[in-house]
Amino acid sequence: MMPSEPGSPPRAGGGAEGPFTIERDRVRKLVIITRRGFWNEQDASRYEQAMNFLLATLDFEREQFDVLIDLAEAQPLSHTAAEGVGRVVDAMVRAGLHKSATVSPSAMSRIQVRRILPATEHFAVFSSRDEAMTWLATS
Repeated sequence: MMPSEPGSPPRAGGGAEGPFTIERDRVRKLVIITRRGFWNEQDASRYEQAMNFLLATLDFEREQFDVLIDLAEAQPLSHTAAEGVGRVVDAMVRAGLHKSATVSPSAMSRIQVRRILPATEHFAVFSSRDEAMTWLATS
């Protein structure tokens, strides 16, 4: 993965070792979110703050953007944390989200993700990153 660019939201909890990282790929108009471990309410709150910062400062020339969410190292969310993630999803849609691909090898996490995400063709869940990137590359 490419490093975060200047002006990107802070990496909560010390970058790659923390509960999440958020990166942007300006060329692909892609936001890449990697979530790790089990989140408590503070982790979910920091994620919501970081995503709100990112959405307020996105510079994709006011065009739609895609999101890749990698949950390969993540545990299922508590009810409270899932509510916070749901608010972030709503904010991404309002900010111009085109497509969101979530990668999760865990069946339990995939079930939870499907409950959080709106039931539209703009959201999909995959078991591999390659599948997700292929889907994002299609119109």
